[in-house]
Amino acid sequence: PSHDSSKGRITAQFFECDEGTFEQQWEKINMLPIQPSIVVQTKKPLHVYYLIKDGDMKRFRNIQERFVQELGADPACVNESRVLRVPGFNHCKSDRG
Repeated sequence: PSHDSSKGRITAQFFECDEGTFEQQWEKINMLPIQPSIVVQTKKPLHVYYLIKDGDMKRFRNIQERFVQELGADPACVNESRVLRVPGFNHCKSDRG
């Protein structure tokens, strides 16, 4: 079945940047005009969330793509069904190829 974007809610905009130290990632975050609602420190990147109420499904992807263009955020995190790792769950990827 195809994804029906009219049946859903946007409760957050979010991004992660895989490049740079935590300090460099915080520098990018602190340069933004609006401070995030939640920042989760994972093994490598910070997961940055802006909680929103009644988010516009039609604008979601454009905002996500701006995070990619302007901050170097992960380009895989632009689609409406994307979920970053849920806080409290462990990183289970191995660094081994």
